[in-house]
Amino acid sequence: MVSAATTRNAKWSTKKGGPARALLAKKQNPASAGLNLPKVVLISKEPALQSFLAKNYNKLTPLIATTVGVHFQFADSTQDELEQMITITISSDDIAVILQLATVNAARVISGLRALLSDSSVTKVMHNIYRAALWLHNRGIRHDALVKCVDLQLLYESFVGSTALNADALQITTHCSPDSATDLAESMHSFKARVSPSDWITVSLPENCKLR
Repeated sequence: MVSAATTRNAKWSTKKGGPARALLAKKQNPASAGLNLPKVVLISKEPALQSFLAKNYNKLTPLIATTVGVHFQFADSTQDELEQMITITISSDDIAVILQLATVNAARVISGLRALLSDSSVTKVMHNIYRAALWLHNRGIRHDALVKCVDLQLLYESFVGSTALNADALQITTHCSPDSATDLAESMHSFKARVSPSDWITVSLPENCKLR
């Protein structure tokens, strides 16, 4: 998906404006006073997906977003079954959109992903997407179609060393800025308080995450 050469050309910032900031949330979360988190929207039905795309000119992210985080969630990260990807999350400063793949049109999602990943006006920040890269490749999204895509794991390896494999998001963010790492840790704790791990593999997430 994103080559090491590509990541070396990306700017690795140790300030709060660096690429890892795309992982941090910005909207107020009532579950944690003073902490900003994006609105979480679950798209689990085809009409909701079509409505979202119509409002955003067939893009899987709001038009105003210039940097988004993209996360591919598999049902079991230890297995090799490619078809077990269950959600794709696209998060901007203002909104985190969770696509539940089992209940929406796969072709529409792939088309939207292709448009997003090739969009030169939006920087896409991802983490350790080796497995997802093969999943995307098998669905026609090839390396030469990707524009302004950064894999934080590859970027981390290029600056810290090729032996720094499988660093988690918190470790990478700490390398950028201790302050950012503290914000991310608080964001992760708050999100986990709202959504239990079991919710990711059930038919739907909590009602307050659903797109109305």
